[in-house]
Amino acid sequence: MAEELEIKLTLDKGEMDTALTWLCAQNGAALGSRKLLINTYYDTPGADLNRQKAALRVRQKGDVYVQTAKTQGSFVNGMHKREEWEWPLPAAVLNLGLLAATPLGEGVDLAQLAPVFETNFNRQIVMIDDGDAVIECALDIGVIVAGSRQKPYVKWSLS
Repeated sequence: MAEELEIKLTLDKGEMDTALTWLCAQNGAALGSRKLLINTYYDTPGADLNRQKAALRVRQKGDVYVQTAKTQGSFVNGMHKREEWEWPLPAAVLNLGLLAATPLGEGVDLAQLAPVFETNFNRQIVMIDDGDAVIECALDIGVIVAGSRQKPYVKWSLS
């Protein structure tokens, strides 16, 4: 288990180029890779994970698959801090056995978990190393898909 510490900002799609230009102009900034990420999020029909402010997803990045579980966490000095577990998978298939040692297994009928929505986006990474800290900046542009409905997805994360 790791602890994730991040700041998330929501931008309009038109602001993303401005944000990318600004990030790349910072001292110690280096433009990183750009990748397509396909994420399937799971919950029970009663939204048990959502009520716990927890998340469970399977992410595809190229031919690599990762199952991730995240707990509610807390806000610390304006940043979101929470527990996170990640496991490699051989395919984009949820592995319920991996959840047994996490808080997600408490009070949730894991057998009822099913896909609820997807977030599919291109992620541009910018790394900033100012000598005191290394910050990964992720700029995401894509869509949220739930059944036949779609909504634009634009996010800037710092971790």
